[in-house]
Amino acid sequence: MDFTVGSFYHLVYDHKGKLFDNYEHYYFFLNKYRVYVGDFSEVIAYCMLPDKFDFLIEIKDSNQDSLQQLQKLRNKIFMKYRKTLNINEIKAIELKSECDIEKTINAIHFCPVKAGYTDKPEDWEFSSYLEYIEMREGTLPQTSELKSKYSDVKEIRYNTESLIDSSDLFY
Repeated sequence: MDFTVGSFYHLVYDHKGKLFDNYEHYYFFLNKYRVYVGDFSEVIAYCMLPDKFDFLIEIKDSNQDSLQQLQKLRNKIFMKYRKTLNINEIKAIELKSECDIEKTINAIHFCPVKAGYTDKPEDWEFSSYLEYIEMREGTLPQTSELKSKYSDVKEIRYNTESLIDSSDLFY
């Protein structure tokens, strides 16, 4: 993984088994993410499922060793719950266009529906979709840039839900 300042990355981790067993695990992960990765990145979108997580991040500080920070995150979170997470299995897909960023945000927000956990993206609590459609006031995702491109929340909702059938939406 080669992180550079101002770069956007879609971080994906699929686990062979459960990563998050209960609500406490999800919240613990998000809090530790802020501590260990928040210094050098901004979260644009995220979704955490029992066996997977997706984050779209923008790297803002190249002075931090990204892999070392992710390793700390792994150690602090998953060792507590005796879960194994191989840091080398986190896929980091660099996004180079606004179109790719927007598609990735939509794909991340639709993960719970695609995986069969819910019928609508807004029904999944561990996703930044709720911040984007203003059903929750969270502080982790940076939603202002994408929100500024739309006239209102209905347009964001429509955009996410209308692109779901697109074959190139999911990587």
